Amino acid sequence: MTTIIGLARANDQPSDIDQIVAEIGIRYEIMRTKLARRPAGSLQITPEDVAMIMDQ
Repeated sequence: MTTIIGLARANDQPSDIDQIVAEIGIRYEIMRTKLARRPAGSLQITPEDVAMIMDQ
């Protein structure tokens, strides 16, 4: 829920809930794709990974 509120506050233009949820879905898919491309068995998490997961 904080992600939705954060996105709504970050935009200068009014956004509807469908647009915000779509943006969250796009960010999630990007994150999932990046993490899936890691070598098999890789357990190391980089600072960039943490920032991406925390949506910063």
